[in-house]
Amino acid sequence: MVMRAVYTKTGLLVYLSHLDIVRIVERAMRRAGIQMTYTEGFHPMAKITFSPPISLGMTSYGEVLEAHLVEEIDAGEFAERMNACLPPGCEILSAKGLNESDKKMSKCTMYATYDIMLERAPDADFLKQIIASEECLVIKKNKKGRDVQIDIRDKIAALRATRQGFEAELNASHEAMLSPVLLLTYMKSRNPDMPQVTGIIKKKVEIME
Repeated sequence: MVMRAVYTKTGLLVYLSHLDIVRIVERAMRRAGIQMTYTEGFHPMAKITFSPPISLGMTSYGEVLEAHLVEEIDAGEFAERMNACLPPGCEILSAKGLNESDKKMSKCTMYATYDIMLERAPDADFLKQIIASEECLVIKKNKKGRDVQIDIRDKIAALRATRQGFEAELNASHEAMLSPVLLLTYMKSRNPDMPQVTGIIKKKVEIME
């Protein structure tokens, strides 16, 4: 069976790399006595898929994993056994067993909601201008380390002003993820006087089945 779970990355764990989190989850599964299925070949690997990694230092309450398990297990029992073995800062918030007809996470559209805290309240009109824009061009490095210009407008679902800064709802899918850091890079290029960022929290994730 395939178990999908939403988990946290908070506290000291925010300074660990994505690979470190993968190792922590796999170790917790073994300690919890939950048997995973593995790939074949000379270097078998556990069949676990993770949502795209967040930036180092970012707190998250919306990380997602899908683990292929040997035996059927109740979602509530899975969460309970895992939480007994996971370190502080990594907690299973919810779990769901997938049916064969359910789309896997890598094929789903996902949206993440971020709280972006600023030194002072943002310009609400500036946020509205971005949403009203037909394109939002920004420079980023591709996999070869070269600077390329991309349009991120279709990856921005919503921007909402808050007392501490603003809330951003961004595409979090495997093939179309928009990092809040890249969004902020674009915003800074449009408004050099934009308040300094004091923190970013990934509040939740929504998976469109």
